[in-house]
Amino acid sequence: VVRQDGLLASQAGTAEEYNKTLASLRQALAQGDLDDRVLAARRIAAILAWIRDVENGKATVPEAIRPVMNQKYVLGLLGMALRDQADVVRAEMITALQ
Repeated sequence: VVRQDGLLASQAGTAEEYNKTLASLRQALAQGDLDDRVLAARRIAAILAWIRDVENGKATVPEAIRPVMNQKYVLGLLGMALRDQADVVRAEMITALQ
């Protein structure tokens, strides 16, 4: 999902694009409709999987993103999804992490 969304594509792999993506996920969780929040949960899980792959040496971080990559921020988004009022958003977040 991360690569398909273009976050890591060479033309979009900038610090600004990464920050915009995280901000849009936060906004979707805070203000989005149910579909937006479920999709945000899936994308957050994909970003966390990518971060885990980076830590395990299975993936790399584009140079432009490295200075702004913040796992704690993404974990905060995970927490937001797990606190969502809708059971389906919480379930999607848990399922997507597996």
